[in-house]
Amino acid sequence: MSTLKYLFVFFLLSVFIGSCADQKILHPNPKIGFDINAIDQEGLVGEPGAKVALNYEFCIPANNKYINEVRQIDPSLQF
Repeated sequence: MSTLKYLFVFFLLSVFIGSCADQKILHPNPKIGFDINAIDQEGLVGEPGAKVALNYEFCIPANNKYINEVRQIDPSLQF
């Protein structure tokens, strides 16, 4: 498994773990430029009444094999 794939899986797991009630990620990956712990159980960030979805960008090789693998993890992603 490539390093990029491990990093992407780590990122997704971090987001899901961070969204669990009373769970905190103490040392997120330094490449992640937002506070994972700010994501709520619905996957939103912000103040009550003004929550929004979090957009992020991740680079993968321009190869259908990798695109298909990532789509299996999250079909809503845009490429």
